[in-house]
Amino acid sequence: MKFRRDRSRTRVGVAAGVAAALAIAVASLSTPAAADPYPAIAYPDKGDYHSFCFTSVFANIPALLSRARYTMDNNDGVEAQTVVNTLEQACGAATDVKYAVDNNLGTGVYGYTACTAWNANYYCDQFVVRINWSYIQQVASDAGFQARKTLCHETGHTLGVDHYDPPYTPSPDSYNSCMISGLWDSGAAWTRTYGQHHKNHINAWFS
Repeated sequence: MKFRRDRSRTRVGVAAGVAAALAIAVASLSTPAAADPYPAIAYPDKGDYHSFCFTSVFANIPALLSRARYTMDNNDGVEAQTVVNTLEQACGAATDVKYAVDNNLGTGVYGYTACTAWNANYYCDQFVVRINWSYIQQVASDAGFQARKTLCHETGHTLGVDHYDPPYTPSPDSYNSCMISGLWDSGAAWTRTYGQHHKNHINAWFS
């Protein structure tokens, strides 16, 4: 099963930091910057809509329910930012994205996305997005802002896009994107939007 997580990038030991610095130095001398791959997990199913639903636990947490809907809507969510049309529906086998709560993802992990069903073309028929709500509440100065950022991030994986973590080098217009991993709870606009690079990936696939 392929998956991606939104995890913290702040807990790095001295030895690991030195090793990473050396690796970057060597890479800068020998290889060009790498572009992030598409898709990150699996090619999304290209239906008329990128449909979504909520488990009962998720739906009973107003802070998550409202922000997931914002993430998908045509005001400043997926519909507003890309060519993708979204549709909320009851959960079923044909639903593209199922939002759930999972408070056992571990320290440093805010969310987790996996493809749980594949079609005959080996496109993903259903992604499950799990949000580590209890951990977000513990560590974020504003849990709502971090939830919105993590929902944007994990939803991006269901659209096929990857992180802007090393070894991938972002373009200047896309570095401030919700696809950066970690704790970003300021509520700044970029924490709920995709950079142009990511929008280009999404629009090319869904057009």
